[in-house]
Amino acid sequence: MFASSGTVLKIQAIDQNQIETLSTFGLPKLTRQLKIAQISWCYDNSYIAMVQEGSHPHIVNVKDKQNISLVHTIQALRNVTALTFKNNTKRYIALGTQYGEVHVYDTKSRSLQKKIDKFDSAIRILEFSLRDDMLAIATENALFVYIEQIGSNGEFVREMMLPACSAVRFHPSLNEILAFGTSDGHVTIKDMAKDEETVVGQRHTDKVTGIAFTPDKKVMVTAGSDKKICIFDFISKECLFRMNIHNGATSLDISWDNQMMAIGLEDGTVYVYNIRDPLKPLICPNSHNGPVHKVAFERGPVDVEQVRHNTLDKNSGTTLNDSEISECQVEQIFSRGDGEKYQDALEARMEEKLRKEMLRMVKSHMVYLERKLMEHCAKFQEFMDSEFSSLHTAMARWDIFNLGDLPQIAQVIDSADVKSSVRK
Repeated sequence: MFASSGTVLKIQAIDQNQIETLSTFGLPKLTRQLKIAQISWCYDNSYIAMVQEGSHPHIVNVKDKQNISLVHTIQALRNVTALTFKNNTKRYIALGTQYGEVHVYDTKSRSLQKKIDKFDSAIRILEFSLRDDMLAIATENALFVYIEQIGSNGEFVREMMLPACSAVRFHPSLNEILAFGTSDGHVTIKDMAKDEETVVGQRHTDKVTGIAFTPDKKVMVTAGSDKKICIFDFISKECLFRMNIHNGATSLDISWDNQMMAIGLEDGTVYVYNIRDPLKPLICPNSHNGPVHKVAFERGPVDVEQVRHNTLDKNSGTTLNDSEISECQVEQIFSRGDGEKYQDALEARMEEKLRKEMLRMVKSHMVYLERKLMEHCAKFQEFMDSEFSSLHTAMARWDIFNLGDLPQIAQVIDSADVKSSVRK
């Protein structure tokens, strides 16, 4: 299942090699013709944050994929041009504005939590790393990477500045891997931990508009305005396959199960491919009346190992840190020389946070499994109804021999003969 945006938001499902639009969500008439520039699923797929370029962001409820509803309009910031949920919580959203400001918004208190920085041009792309400890900020003039400092209570500090880019994506399974594409067709993969860059051979002749990775760490896909899609081996960085499409691509995403990729085009079409068989696309023509600005697959179940790593890794920006115990408490503890009590309290809070994260993970898995079970039950019920209908029809023919008279029997036999001859 994936979402796509043009001037409306659509939730679309892939079923038996067909694309079905489950629901369409439009905004009020005054803003109906503005493009929805950015959309972002929260970690458990219950909400989508979206923004029409230069407008107020909106949060919509998508728990029922066939009945989308508006939950909240973020009034705290105007002229928002980019947004993204954090990957491991639905409480915080990063927001970027036309004026170059980047803020973190708290959906629980419905207020701006902190300002990350101010830039000299509009924000175009915001992207959190897998563990949420890095934030890539693409402006019109450059790409900046910020890293959350341990013990700073969520403060992000600028780590590096890179050239201007047109597409940005962190790897969904490798926290330190960042890829970005440029307006002249180049794609670069940067290992943030080793500070190493690999420039992928130029396979695009125009702006790179989409980059995506398979979570299994095997494949990278790029799309561009030059009407080309390139599939790379992630390890060797060699291009395995390149194909042309009928129009320029505007957005690209890959499903969490490594199976499908969706590509939005300038003419409103959405292509969906099986990555292992890209020559046979599923086409959703005229999905939108104008360009498809964003396509995004729903997120997969929470990874148990990733939750454990996020919570306990001392080098991670999402680690429970000293700031979660107030400065006043820290001063009181150390003034009494109770360093051991402080450490015990810190470890207890870490254990509590791990417990909550594990419960969240279990809940996420249960919700996902429940949804899949309901889908399979619905398909099974449809199959059984069809089978019982066929049996009922067959039994009706036998009943005519028990209850009918000779003319009725002859009529049934003649009717069956006519159908048989037609099939032949």
